Parts: sequence; structure tokens; C-alpha cells
Amino acid sequence: MKSFPTVTIVGLGLMGGSLALALKKSGYEGTILGVDTAGGNLAEALAAKAIDSAAASLEEAIVEEGLIVVAAPLRAYPAIFRELARAAGGRRVVVTDVGSVKTCVHQLAETVLPDGAVFIGGHPMAGSERGGFAAARAELFQEACYFLTPAACHEQESLRTLQALVRRLGASPVLITPEEHDRVAARVSHVPHLLAALLASSLSAAEVPFTGSGFRDTTRIAAGEPQLWQDILLHNREEILSGLAGLESALHQVKAALRSGDQPGLAVFLQQAKLVRDGLSPGDKQPLATASPPGADRLADFSRSPGNAAKRGVVSTTPPGYSL
Repeated sequence: MKSFPTVTIVGLGLMGGSLALALKKSGYEGTILGVDTAGGNLAEALAAKAIDSAAASLEEAIVEEGLIVVAAPLRAYPAIFRELARAAGGRRVVVTDVGSVKTCVHQLAETVLPDGAVFIGGHPMAGSERGGFAAARAELFQEACYFLTPAACHEQESLRTLQALVRRLGASPVLITPEEHDRVAARVSHVPHLLAALLASSLSAAEVPFTGSGFRDTTRIAAGEPQLWQDILLHNREEILSGLAGLESALHQVKAALRSGDQPGLAVFLQQAKLVRDGLSPGDKQPLATASPPGADRLADFSRSPGNAAKRGVVSTTPPGYSL
């Protein structure tokens, strides 16, 4: 199986740093280059031997037939993609990312990247409320579902090579359309983050001393970096609003059951929730891993794609640094 001669990681925070560490641990024999406007992350990555060298710019880090991984906050994408387009200079490269929203990123890539650049969106379903290279770890992607969102017209060799690299990380590649990715991500990641934030913000100072492990576990993800999550929520707002509407309906039903003292109804509701939660054990990831179609080179055919791409904007602001 062909492999990328170089992997250039733009942003060496939690996700980019973990990817570099995982590649090194896997025995990857190519060159890993790091680009990050936060000098501290670069220094830590070099010291940890997670990358082979640090590049001062993207132009220095682009190699023919190499892979470029954008591991930066969504708000940095426009500037990074424009810089990539300038720096590529007609060289053939494969570009991917680890961002939590895909439709707007594909729109950006189609608009900005040159013809020689093949873009395949990526999103590992793994992370932490902590950030920076100090939080990075080689095991972050172990047994994780790793979404890949290639355009239907892409040649299959680049996709197969990227799938092989994902497996090196210990993750399971799952092919999906950008629109369906955003629908799924809203329900399993973005809406839960909002709910954790709502629950955390509902607590009064007088109640804080009485919280236990249940409250802390339920609200852990609310400790994520606010600006990063603001970007995610706004750029997938249509799907998130749809997910919230479903929850509002369910909440009304639960409130009605409580008012009426509907013991059987509450029992069924709680039992169904328990069955779902019991099936989420860390080692039970196979259902996600097999969510892709039988052919490794085929895109999933999802009938429920909402087609809200036209309603989604593309990030237009740039932060001081690339790090996630």
C-alpha cells in the first residue's frame, strides 16, 4: 500500500499533536513536519520528537505527493487555505483536516484550493476538554470512529492511502457525505456540548459545593475552549437547531409524564435510555466502524441528508494562532 512521503500538520495542539505522536508510535517511516504560529507548541512537539522538523511557513512544508493535515480552529481555515493555495505552486498534494464541521469546509476548499490539491475532509470522533500540545497523547484515536468526507469525483488512490493512515492511528475510517456528517455530529457531539454547557451554567454558586461525580461527568465537556465551540455551533447551526427541536419535543413528553404521574411511561423512557447508554462501553466501537458501505472506495448513500448547505456560512475571521 502506497503511503504519503510526508505528513505536514498545521496546528500542533491537542488534535495535531496527538496525530503526530500516534504516527510516530505506529512506525510511520515518512517525514512529519509541523507548522504552528504558537511557538510553544512547536518547541514541545520537537522536544517530544513528535515531529521531525518545524517549518517556518506552509511553503516550506509542502512536498509533492505529501499530505497536509489542517488541525486548527475553524476560524483559522480561510487564512490557512488561502496560504495553502499560494504555497502549493501547482504541486500535487492531498489536504485533509480534523474539524468538527464539514459542509462549510468543503465549500471553502472547492472555492480556494487549486486544481492540484485534493481535499478529503476528516473528523476523528475523539478529543478532550483540554488543549495545546501538552494535552496531546498517542492513544487519543485508539478505537475511535474517524469520519472521512471525500468528494464523489476524487480518485480512489488518495482516499485509500488516507484510509490506511487513519488505521495507523488506531482509528476506524468511516466514509460519509459532508451533509450527513454534520447531521450526525450535531446529534452525537454538538448538541451534547450545548446541553452540558446549559447544565453547568444553571448551577448557582451556593449549589457548587454539593455537586458529585455525576454532575462533574455530565458537564465535563463544557470545559472546552469557548471560542472554538462558538465557531462549531454557529457553522453547524441548522443541524444543531434540528437536534434541539427533537429534544424539546422529548422534554415536553417527559414533563407531561411527570405532571400526570405516569409511572409506566417514565419507566419505559428511563429503561430505553439505560439500554442505549449501556451500549456505549469504550471497547464497543464496532457498530460505528462498520457504518461505511461494503466497498472501501464507495461513498455512503444517505437518504436523510437535509441539504442545508446553502444556509451555512463559511468562517471569515482569523485567530492569532493555528493551534487547537
